[in-house]
Amino acid sequence: SDSASASLSPSPLNGGKAGTVAGGGGGSGVRATATPAADAGGDSSSSGDGSAQGEGAGADTNSGNSTNSNGNNGNSGGGGLTARERWGVGDGSQTNRGEAMRVKKGQQLGKGSFGTVYMGLMLDTGKLIAIKQFPTVERDKDSGVMVQLPDEVIVKVDEEIDLMKELKHDNIVQYLGMKREEEVVSIYLEYMPGGSISSMLRKFGKFNETIIKSYTRQMVLGLSYLHEHEILHRDIKGANLLIDTNGNIKLADFGASIKLSVDAVQGQMVGTPYWMAPEVIRQNGKNTEGADMWSVGCTVLEMATGKPPWWAAKKGGFENSIQALYYIGKCKQGPPVPPNMSAEFQELLDLCFAMDPADRANSATLLE
Repeated sequence: SDSASASLSPSPLNGGKAGTVAGGGGGSGVRATATPAADAGGDSSSSGDGSAQGEGAGADTNSGNSTNSNGNNGNSGGGGLTARERWGVGDGSQTNRGEAMRVKKGQQLGKGSFGTVYMGLMLDTGKLIAIKQFPTVERDKDSGVMVQLPDEVIVKVDEEIDLMKELKHDNIVQYLGMKREEEVVSIYLEYMPGGSISSMLRKFGKFNETIIKSYTRQMVLGLSYLHEHEILHRDIKGANLLIDTNGNIKLADFGASIKLSVDAVQGQMVGTPYWMAPEVIRQNGKNTEGADMWSVGCTVLEMATGKPPWWAAKKGGFENSIQALYYIGKCKQGPPVPPNMSAEFQELLDLCFAMDPADRANSATLLE
């Protein structure tokens, strides 16, 4: 399983045709320090029960007037202004490049280490959306006074917004707009009422292979679109795959994503421990599409077992993220595969878990 063959027998992803398969975090920095819930397959900031993403009152809509990224994620548009200057953080001003949308915020859907997702109602249409909010201030532990977050945090949110403005695909959650308020920035996104795959697993248990085939194919279609546009998701897992009532799957949470052209890809350890590729943990080279492909295999295992990948490697799971990172970083093969998985899925996982990232099948190959 340490190498991937160039061809594949009938693929489980397209009804027996020859082919192969492939494989998205709102916080910033290293995801290796994820909360225990995330390590155990819990939902991230954009994917709690019934979560997704949507629009907002007085928002900058995605109506063709949005600022496009210049290819260097985070250094886009705005006439050279910083993220804080573009949003007017701290001065009460507001960016509004499109038609204003009136939205009422509802119940909380999910919460991550930095962002929180709420349901929203568009007051002019009655449409349900999701609102992903990031604070721009925090309370100082010593003085108790509210202070602005560091510029790098603001820039990270700015990067996610600029990236999502460019993404338009049936298997990627749609960006609809954004709004800045005095102490929070809101991203308005498409609502996915089924919640995330990880929440579905908690409700219904592990999936059969028919469902896994359908969900995996859609995951790969979305990832193929990203890779064609030289974008790495870098946090593919069940918590970042959202579902509607018709079984349609969409990639969500692009807080860890980055363009391949960005030099910062070198040596970054980003992702969620159980789903991270060994080379990402070891930081011994640039992150590549192969790292996303490894995470696809991990997500297939998550769906097949109802547990995080590597769960079977250590009975009862790892005590913490650091222990998991140490173990996965030293591994010489992929995570354990259930013996009852079909030969087609065994082969698919071999292609995703090749130890050399260059030997892993890419998303385009898996969709042939």
